[in-house]
Order: sequence, then structure tokens, then C-alpha cells
Amino acid sequence: MQLNGKEIISEKDEFDLTYTDSISRPWIYSKLLTWTDNNIAYNYFKGIQYFNQCEIDKSSQYMQSAYRKEPDSNSIALSLAKIRMNQKKYAEVESLLAPILDHEESPAYEVFFILGKSYQYQGKLQKAVKTFDQAISHHGLNTTFLNVMGECYFQMGYKLKAQGAWEKSLEIDINQSKIKKNLEMLKQKKR
Repeated sequence: MQLNGKEIISEKDEFDLTYTDSISRPWIYSKLLTWTDNNIAYNYFKGIQYFNQCEIDKSSQYMQSAYRKEPDSNSIALSLAKIRMNQKKYAEVESLLAPILDHEESPAYEVFFILGKSYQYQGKLQKAVKTFDQAISHHGLNTTFLNVMGECYFQMGYKLKAQGAWEKSLEIDINQSKIKKNLEMLKQKKR
């Protein structure tokens, strides 16, 4: 920077160029936690850490402890539901996440997906379709929800509805080889 022809500020710095339009800024959250069995945050974060390390039993213990202390927390319920999905305890997933759908605020995308998949794995296909339909109402059309709805319709024997869901999914993203194969299979069975 110059003032009256004299340089008053000068600085050199190294930088890199990228082709992306923008680089998201990292989020860092730091909080000092003390260890106690009663500390909800400690148990919650410890449960997440163990889950991320695939130590599901330890993760379950910590997250269950956090959930017992704060059963109305959607984030704790969702994290515990992920653990239960991993353990294939689908009925527990249902009891954790179904109440979240009754809240006034729009539930997170993951709540719908995990709950719907738990219904599907339990064979409660009507409930699964209803949950995925609610998800589309809240979060809009996307290939993930359309594809699992198509799976559920197919499992129920509603081949035309399955075909419709998968065709709509391909309208959104044509590059889905598995869905294309599913549609070809359906068309072959109709002949």
C-alpha cells in the first residue's frame, strides 16, 4: 500500500490455486469435558467416537447412557438408532425414531431414511413406503428415497409402482446402473 508515493505496508505470502469455486471453511468445536457417568455430553461424544472406530458395543454403552439421561434429544436418539441399525435391532430403531416424526419441526433427512430402512428390514413395507413418502414431502424428490420406495413396492408385489418410482429416479439421475437393471428385470417379467 502506498501513501503519497511512499510504500507504507508490504507483505508477501504463499498461496495455492484450486479449480473449485469455493472451499468450505472447516468447523471446529472444542469443549472441555470432565469424565463422569452423569455427563451427557461426555457419553454422547464418547459414543460417537467409538461408533466411528467400529467399536459398536462400547459405542452402545455410552450412547445408551446419554439417551437415558436425555431421552428427548433428537441427536442422541438418532445416534443411538444408527448404532441399533448396525446391531440389526430394528424394533429399537423404530421406538427411538418414530416419536421424532411427531415433532412440529421437520425431522432430519437421516431420521426418515434410517426409520424407513428399519421398517423395510422388519417387513413393515407399508410403513416404510409411508415414511419415505413423508421424507419426500419434507426434503423433496431424490434418488435415494425413490429407489428404496421402488424396492419396497417390488417386495410388496406392486410392480407398476416400483417401476414408476425407479423411472422417476432415473429422470433425476440417468447414471444408475443398478436401477436400470431393476427396470430391465421388471420388463422381462412382464413379458
